[in-house]
Amino acid sequence: MKKRWFAAMAMVLALALSLVPAMARENSLTVTAGGVGGSWFIAGAAFNEVWEKSIPNLKMSLVPGGGNTNPIRVDKGEADIGFTYPTLVLSALKGEEPYKEPLKNLRGLANLQIKQYLVLAVLRSTGLTSIDEIVKKKFPLKVCPGTRGLAGELTFRQMLAEYGMTYQDIIKWGGKVYFASWNESVAQIQDGHANALTSQTPLQNPFMVELSTSRDMKYLPLSHEVADRMVKKYGYSKEILPKDSYKGMDGDYVTVADSVILVCKKDLSEEMAYLLVKLLCENQKKWEATHVMFKDFTPQGASQFPEAIALHPGAIKYFKEKGYLK
Repeated sequence: MKKRWFAAMAMVLALALSLVPAMARENSLTVTAGGVGGSWFIAGAAFNEVWEKSIPNLKMSLVPGGGNTNPIRVDKGEADIGFTYPTLVLSALKGEEPYKEPLKNLRGLANLQIKQYLVLAVLRSTGLTSIDEIVKKKFPLKVCPGTRGLAGELTFRQMLAEYGMTYQDIIKWGGKVYFASWNESVAQIQDGHANALTSQTPLQNPFMVELSTSRDMKYLPLSHEVADRMVKKYGYSKEILPKDSYKGMDGDYVTVADSVILVCKKDLSEEMAYLLVKLLCENQKKWEATHVMFKDFTPQGASQFPEAIALHPGAIKYFKEKGYLK
């Protein structure tokens, strides 16, 4: 009798233990992306749709954010997953600008391999032909860099510094800086309130295409010297965009770029992280059909992170199962 009782209790205990991961798995997750209408928001909506449909009892939420602020939100637990850049995560781990202290609750989830290029487009009617001219002429640039907290806005400020100017200089010269969503920013130029837009974006981003086709824009490239300094100082890659990348490019375009990654909070359950990465890697064709920004995405490449960025154990488990990590 005792043996049967112990056997029954053992079975109950085994069943209970087997249910722990499922019970521990989250029922709701929040993803913090970029500005509404931007590439990260498009990607986040596509990811959330697949995750919510494929993982039982999971409710996904998508909120606007930015490359700078997303690591902070994830670190604080205000969001579970965030879009950002490796350069920003490396700064966050060390507590370097734009972060005031080290962030310790971040883990790598997947490298999306989306290159995002810094571009600066001005109305051709401004007469500007180079970024240097903005400084030399003390031109009253009325620029839209997106909402505060976007990684591209920081990249733009870093670029301005390499040319020896700041937002304060632009305002002093009679210009303005409009911090607005991308749709609002395009409208500002279309309505004549602004004359320039800058963004760090994948090629063929819808709002950049709309702007370039609705207004006569000219794209101002970085000088080779400035691009080289930004690579050395901040870890960007130097890129040459073909002249047909956007209407308004009069030649090959020198700029800098970064790659998009997903980070998650440290205490995201291992099962959930595993499922998220699995679905991300096994729906490559859907992502490619969603947007051209996914043209370089591969499941193998999703595992590639700078050594200093620790991967979540759930992501490691999936990548090792597939042979992407040793």
